[in-house]
Amino acid sequence: MDYCSECGEKLNENSLFCPNCGEKIEKPNEKSSRNIIIITSLIIIIIILVTGVAILSIGTNQTQSENVSSYAEPVNNDPEPDYESYHYSNSFEDTDRDGNGYVTLSDMNIAHTPQNIINQMYSDADMNGDGKLNRHEYYKFMYLLNYDYESYGL
Repeated sequence: MDYCSECGEKLNENSLFCPNCGEKIEKPNEKSSRNIIIITSLIIIIIILVTGVAILSIGTNQTQSENVSSYAEPVNNDPEPDYESYHYSNSFEDTDRDGNGYVTLSDMNIAHTPQNIINQMYSDADMNGDGKLNRHEYYKFMYLLNYDYESYGL
């Protein structure tokens, strides 16, 4: 036998309302079906919100990547110049004092150019990244130093 949730009066099994206070009597299966509807509705709302946030996030990321790619530097397809054909104050042979076929930055005496710019030019000329310049790399460095210095803000 059930009791009224409002006043505590004993209820008959088939009562729809409390005979004492008039409170509507809900059967347990009605409560559970209402709870299921509420929970299902909340889950659907949460799914819709999460999906909306995900869609907005993806759209924002695509817009940002499109903006970044629109500022990418163009690829330079110009052929590399013949660095040895230019006139330089020192030849590779003059600078390669020990005759090992390589020149390091310490072998060169460079004045009137900031050290950070010289380091960047040296790094750009050192095409194989071994920290020393072979003949071709040396002349590329000399070209950068003497003819392409504007690219380095000089």
